[in-house]
Amino acid sequence: MVSRAPAMTDSSKDAIRATVRAALADARAESVGTRSQAICARLLAYDIANRASVVLAHAPSPPEADIRFAVRAWITGGKTVCLPRIDWDARTMAPAVVTDLDNLVTKRHGILEPPDDAPTVGVEDLDLILVPGVAFDEKCNRLGRGGGFYDRFLATVPARVKTVGVAFEAQVIPCVPMDRHDRALDAVVTESRVILRPKG
Repeated sequence: MVSRAPAMTDSSKDAIRATVRAALADARAESVGTRSQAICARLLAYDIANRASVVLAHAPSPPEADIRFAVRAWITGGKTVCLPRIDWDARTMAPAVVTDLDNLVTKRHGILEPPDDAPTVGVEDLDLILVPGVAFDEKCNRLGRGGGFYDRFLATVPARVKTVGVAFEAQVIPCVPMDRHDRALDAVVTESRVILRPKG
C-alpha cells in the first residue's frame, strides 16, 4: 500500500508544511534509507535523466530524500552535475559544478554547497533540475520551505529544461496551493512512482 500524507483540513502553506514535516518525522531511519534508495533507482532508470547531460541536483537536508547515490552514479557516468551555490544576501542561487560529493562545504543553515572555486554554469546550459520541496501534488505543484530560492530560480529557467521534484510518497498531498508566480514541475519522482504533470 502506498503511504500518503494525511488529508489537509487547512489550506494555508504553513499548516501544510507543519503537517507534512510531522509525518516525515514519524518515519524510522531505516525506512528513510530504504525509500531513498528506491527513489535513486527510479531516477537512474528515468529516461529524462538518462538523456540529460547537465543536471542540477541538490545536497539533501533531513528529512529530504537522500539522492546522493544517484548523483554519484551520474558523476561517474560522465554527466556534468551541479549543486546550488546560494547567495543568502541576494536570496539567489547558481548552479556550480561538483565532481566529488566528499568535497562539499557546509554553509549557512548546515547546507552543503560546492567549494568556492567550483565553476558555475548558466541556466541555459542545464538539461534537468532536481527540485526538493516540503510537499507536492499530482499536478506536480510544489510547496517549498518558504524562502523562495527555487521559485525565483525556476522563473529564470528556459522551458526546455526539465524540472523534476524529488519526494517521499508521504509528501504527496491532494492539493498544493499555488500563487500566481509559482511554476508547476514536469514530474515528481517518489519511492513508488513517477508522477507526470497532466497535459493541458
